[in-house]
Amino acid sequence: MKIREHKATYRRYKLILIGLFVFLAGCGEEIVPVKNHATKSIDDLRIDLEASHNSPYFTDMKERELERLQALWEEEIAKRHKAINEQGNIFNVKTTEDIEVLANNTKYMAIIFYDNYCFAQTQDSYNMIYGQEDLVERIPDMIFVDIHINEFPGLAEYFGVTDVPYTILFNKAEIVHSTQGYYTTDELEEMMYTYMDIE
Repeated sequence: MKIREHKATYRRYKLILIGLFVFLAGCGEEIVPVKNHATKSIDDLRIDLEASHNSPYFTDMKERELERLQALWEEEIAKRHKAINEQGNIFNVKTTEDIEVLANNTKYMAIIFYDNYCFAQTQDSYNMIYGQEDLVERIPDMIFVDIHINEFPGLAEYFGVTDVPYTILFNKAEIVHSTQGYYTTDELEEMMYTYMDIE
């Protein structure tokens, strides 16, 4: 009876040793890596990135982000424009920096270059300066900048103005139209609505 028990115990130990040997032998086998992002080459990752950027989802995401940034910019410029508008709508400037500050912080701006002789010509030329208050009532978001060409020749040279009267229209910091000549208040208003996105 004891011999049988010893044989059974021996067989159990033998099976345990064999299993342990197989396990230890298995630990030395080479592990085959699973190909994923961690094992991809730089070129593979670049191809994946370009493919994702060209996907409709990514394109739509970029468009939504651009729309969001545009809305934030519009909101910010509206706030700055309101602050400048509270100072008035008709400005006299001395430097290009003054013009840049106004242009970058307002929605719509018109620069009028003139000299004293302009006002002796026609009623139209007179209205180009003194009719601006009427235009402000029609277009409250409009900012006017009046520049005497003889007093500020550097500004005239900067904008390439050689004759007066000369009108330059800015729409959200960008020059959208410039022209030389006399215009009535109605003609100026029509010009502004033509070249600016006035609401």
